[in-house]
Amino acid sequence: MFTVALIIAAWFALCAGLIALARGARLADEIELQQQDREDAAWCEAHAVNQPIPFELTDTGRTAA
Repeated sequence: MFTVALIIAAWFALCAGLIALARGARLADEIELQQQDREDAAWCEAHAVNQPIPFELTDTGRTAA
């Protein structure tokens, strides 16, 4: 009976460890995505990607601003 209880406890410990590992991997992915977002924002700011377009878009095409 002790062996069965030990096996069940080991199974739950294994499951808990796998869940913790998955959460850690998800957290690492989230941190990496946030870092990539910061790098992308810095690149856009450095290259003036957010500057207004010098023309207006209309239904028929573009016209000079």
